Amino acid sequence: MVDLPQRFVPTSSKLIRHASAVLQCGHDAPVVSVKFSPNLAYIASVDERGKLLIWAFETLDVLGAYHLDFACDRLQWRRGAQLACLGAGGEALRTIVLDVDEGELFAEGMGEIDASRVIRFIGSPEVEVSGDLCVVKYGDDEFEHEMAGLRRAVIEPCERYVVMVSASQLRIVATNEAAERLRLEAPVGASWCDFVVSKRGDFVVALLDDSTVYHIDPVKLTTKTVALRSGRVTACDLENDDFIALGNDMGNVAVYDVARRSICLQTARKPIDFVAAYPSPDKVGFIGLRTESATAFLGASNEILPSDPLPAALVASCAGAGASEFLAACSDGRIYQIQLDSGNIRAVGEATGEVVAMCAAGESRAYCDKDGNLSVFSNSSRQTIVAKSIPLPKKLAVSENAALVACLYDEEIVVYGVKKSTQQHICVDRTVDIAFVREKTPQNIVVFKDDLAVEMASLKDSTTSPLCRIDIPHGAFISHAHAPKSAIFGLLESEEGHKVVVKISLKTGQVSEVLRILACGRQIWAAALSPETLLLRNDISMVKIVSGFKAYSFDDWTRSEPLEIGLC
Repeated sequence: MVDLPQRFVPTSSKLIRHASAVLQCGHDAPVVSVKFSPNLAYIASVDERGKLLIWAFETLDVLGAYHLDFACDRLQWRRGAQLACLGAGGEALRTIVLDVDEGELFAEGMGEIDASRVIRFIGSPEVEVSGDLCVVKYGDDEFEHEMAGLRRAVIEPCERYVVMVSASQLRIVATNEAAERLRLEAPVGASWCDFVVSKRGDFVVALLDDSTVYHIDPVKLTTKTVALRSGRVTACDLENDDFIALGNDMGNVAVYDVARRSICLQTARKPIDFVAAYPSPDKVGFIGLRTESATAFLGASNEILPSDPLPAALVASCAGAGASEFLAACSDGRIYQIQLDSGNIRAVGEATGEVVAMCAAGESRAYCDKDGNLSVFSNSSRQTIVAKSIPLPKKLAVSENAALVACLYDEEIVVYGVKKSTQQHICVDRTVDIAFVREKTPQNIVVFKDDLAVEMASLKDSTTSPLCRIDIPHGAFISHAHAPKSAIFGLLESEEGHKVVVKISLKTGQVSEVLRILACGRQIWAAALSPETLLLRNDISMVKIVSGFKAYSFDDWTRSEPLEIGLC
C-alpha cells in the first residue's frame, strides 16, 4: 500500500486549501454526488454547499479540494484528465483540469463506447422506457410493465432478464415472457437508490437510502442483505460490480466491497462529544462519542479501540470505573456499559425517563431524567429512587459506596443522602463539573471551575478551599475520570482545538500534562508522544508516525513528504 500518494496540483477553479500529507478534511454537508474515476484509482465527491473533494481510492487521502459557486448535481470524469461538474440541466458548468497523466484516470484501451458503432444481433431483446412504462421487445413480442416513478431499466448481459427500479420498488422481469420473477418493496421510511448488474448477470446488487445493500440472485430468486450503518445515503456510484462508492447525509464517503460484502474504506467521523481520560496510568486517553458508536483514543499504548454500534441513539454518557469502560444512556430507555477493549455492550439498568445527566464511581451509578427523577444504583443493590421532581442539574457526582449523590446547579451543590434522605447545600460559582474524592466515607468534593481553577468542597462544614489551577491559556474544561492513588484525570480543550489530558494530585495539587491530542483537520487526530514525535490516527486508516516532521507508516515505514503541522 502506498503510504502517501502524489497530490493533485489544481490548475483551475478555486482551491480551498492545499491538502497536506495525511490530513483529510471531509465534507461538512450532505454529499450530492460521488463518482469513481474510470480505472477506480480516484473518487470525486461534492456536497450541497459546493465543496468538491478528490480522494485516493487506496487510502482515502484528500488530493484536491475546490469550491464551486453553483449547485452541482452530478460529476463526470472525461478524457484529457478532466472532471466535469454538471448542473441541473446536465451542462458542464465547471471543468477542472487535473495535473495528472490520462493513464492515471483511464486504463490503456479504456474509452467511452460509441453507440453508433454497436451492432446488435437480430432478435436480441431491447428495452424502451417512457414515463412509468417499461416495454421489453423480444423479436415480434412486446411485454409491457408499468411502475410508478420508474427511474431505470437495464437488460442483464446474458439477456435473460430486465431489472427495473423506482423509489418504492425493484423488479426483475423475464425478457421472453410477461412473467415477473421478483419484486422487492422498499421498507417503510426507505427508498431504492440504484442497482448494478454483474458482468456475467449472475447477481444484482441494489442499494437502499438507509444504507442497506441487497445481494440478489435472479436465478435462484434469493436475496441477502447487509446493513452498513453508515447514515442515510444521499449519493452513490453503482456503475462497477466490484466496488460501490457511497456518500451520506453526514458528509462521509465510503467504499463498499461487493465480494466481501463490507465497507473497505470510509472517511472517519469526528466525535461529537468527549468523555475524560481513562483511570489506567498505562493507557491514558479519551473516548470520542458519536450518536451511534464510540471510539477510544489512547496515548502510551498507541491504540484506538472502537466499540460495537450502540443499540439506540446516545442521549447521555460518562466515564466508567474501568480502564476501558464508559456508560451510555440511549434513547431506548436503557443504560449500557461498553468495554472498549473487547467491544462488549451490556445493559446495566433502565431509566424511568430520558436521561439528561449521569455519573459513575466504582460500582455506583446515578442518573437524572428530564422529569427530575434522581436515581442511584450499584452492582450490589437494586435501583433506588433518591429524589423526585428536582430541578435538572448541570452535572452529577456519586460516591463509591452509593451513599451520596451531588447535583451541580449555577450557584450551589446539593448533596442528597440516599439512605437517610438528607440534603446539604454548598455555595459555589462558575463551576462546570464535580466529583467525589474516592474515600470509604466521602468527606470532600472536587470542584472544577470554568477558569480552570480546582477547589475542594468539604462535606463537614460546606466550605471550599483552593487546590490548584490548570495552566492552559484560554482552555475549556470538558470532563473528568478518576485516577488511582488519590488523583483525578481532567480532559480539556485548548484554544487551538487540541484535547489535553492532565493528572491532578488531590493531596499536593500538582498538575501534570499526560497526553495531548491534536486536531489536524476534520478526520485525523494526533497524539503528542514527545516534543518531536506525533502519532497520527483516525478510526479507519493505518497508524502513521511523524518524527522530525517526516511521516512514516507502521505498515511499511515508507518515508514521505514533510508535514505542515506543529505540536502547539
